[in-house]
Amino acid sequence: MKKVISIILSTVMMLTISASVFAANGDIVGHIYSTDIRAYINGVEVESYNIGGKTAVVIEDILNEKAHPYVYNDNSRTLKFFSLSPYYLIEKKTENKAKPRKIIGNIYETDIKTSIYDVTIPTYNIGGKTAVAIEDLGYDGAFSPIGGKFVWNEKERTISLEFLYENTGAISKDKNINITFNEDMTEAMATFEEVLHCGGGSEHFTFPDYITDDANIEVVLPIKAEDKIIGYYFRRPSKDYKFTAFTYYYPEKLKEAEKNCIPDPHKTRENIISHFVTRHSGGEPRERFDAENYSFIYLSTAGTSWTAYNLLQVYDDGTYVDYKDEINTLNRSPQNLTIDKENEKVTFKYVDRYHSEWFTNYEIDLKTSTIKSIENNEEIISLSQLIDEKKEETTSVQVYVGAKNYEVDIEKFFEIADGCMITKSTNPHTIPYGGMYVGVIADGMLSSIYISNDGGIDFAVPAPGRQLNAVYTMNDISCVDKIKELIPVEVSNK
Repeated sequence: MKKVISIILSTVMMLTISASVFAANGDIVGHIYSTDIRAYINGVEVESYNIGGKTAVVIEDILNEKAHPYVYNDNSRTLKFFSLSPYYLIEKKTENKAKPRKIIGNIYETDIKTSIYDVTIPTYNIGGKTAVAIEDLGYDGAFSPIGGKFVWNEKERTISLEFLYENTGAISKDKNINITFNEDMTEAMATFEEVLHCGGGSEHFTFPDYITDDANIEVVLPIKAEDKIIGYYFRRPSKDYKFTAFTYYYPEKLKEAEKNCIPDPHKTRENIISHFVTRHSGGEPRERFDAENYSFIYLSTAGTSWTAYNLLQVYDDGTYVDYKDEINTLNRSPQNLTIDKENEKVTFKYVDRYHSEWFTNYEIDLKTSTIKSIENNEEIISLSQLIDEKKEETTSVQVYVGAKNYEVDIEKFFEIADGCMITKSTNPHTIPYGGMYVGVIADGMLSSIYISNDGGIDFAVPAPGRQLNAVYTMNDISCVDKIKELIPVEVSNK
């Protein structure tokens, strides 16, 4: 009997293997299961699934397509992705994970090969998209040849993948880093040199003599500063180029290591000012105030981007504060800058390039080296005032939401609108689609606004390609729900 059972089991296994080997493209070869495991890649939480007992993520879902981090070639049947930098990842936080081991989809046979750095990795076709297991991108507790390392936390039910990527932008602009590799190419030591502002941010490598451009090496080695790991150097052969190589740094550890740098002997108050004037402005400062132990200068470069300016307080030892770094906003710059030399204070309006009515007033206290907003041109009105229509003259109020148009009670709408206070935005932020369009008809004229679900208000009608901005913001976001609660009867479909 045992022999019969053994023969049957062997036959079943052979049939299963044969079915897998001879499966055609598009055939179902497995299932996707839900999981209670939360997955993180380079600190960003991403959506995950259970495939074959491993934690899988979908490449097309976790990577921002607009950044072009992957390329599919239908002729060669290949999918190549290039980075898992957090700047490319799409975060998807999950407060309550689904009950595990529930079938939520199928895996299909495919002839598509997926690779990174010319290394083919196991992937799964889940119906037009590509899933990859975190466990196949890295080693458990150590970096794999493609630069991945994962850590499993049983108690928290999390898996965290650290996948190396180039981030030399973490190097300070007034520092250069010298990296010297040991003879065995197992580690490197880093030292730092201080340079004038914007003259730094560079790497200088010293390799053993046998490491040339043609050397066929594959390494992931630590970069150390005073025996502490501050990053990694990655290099491996490439089919398209001689090799792929980059450095990855831990920003906080790098900044700490940079403190032990060789000082720039030419770093003085006047040298810093001269550097900014010649390299950033091309002309004399628009405003300058010289105190006993510091100078304040306002530089602005005409004919360049709207934000090409500096608000510098430079000290005798060459250290400085650029207040632009604390308030920098796209398409804004200082106007009406005034220096109060007696009280050592600077005031200015921080004005939007396209809407001069959007601005923030700032004050710099040069004695304490601090900046703060002191008065905004905020305008607080009611929603009724914004619509600018009288209830008595209104013949219809309609709310367009969820691709449907609804007529709402005029009295009740204005009761809400009269008490809904809104604030004019000094720095309008982008608001998403998915809210509601409110139209008020009075004396045959239509007044319309768009209200997002987070209380942002724009005068524009939502349209493809039209960016919506919160020109006004509701002080009480519950007004959004109050207006939606008025919806009684659908009057038309659009």
